[in-house]
Amino acid sequence: MKAFRKIVSNWAHKKEGMILLHRKQHLFLRAKEDLREDQAQERAMIGARLPELEEAWQLKEALPFAAEGPCMNAGGWKPRRRQAEKPLDRKSCVWYSCSNKAP
Repeated sequence: MKAFRKIVSNWAHKKEGMILLHRKQHLFLRAKEDLREDQAQERAMIGARLPELEEAWQLKEALPFAAEGPCMNAGGWKPRRRQAEKPLDRKSCVWYSCSNKAP
């Protein structure tokens, strides 16, 4: 979402998008379901004039549905913790062995 926000901001500063996206960037940042009908029509009109932005928006809308799957659960993404095969033994640790030797 952060990257898409930068894309919309970039288009808002370009010559062709400056007038079209003035105070209308939120139409591309909101989810499709959250837009009223008049807002959806306005977003579609802007998307017709800026086809690259429209394509990026469609990709953004498709991402949450692609991400839902076996890795996704009700609580959201949870990182996996890697478990060491065996706990680190002080005697076998190179750093510990080298640092405790007398010169």
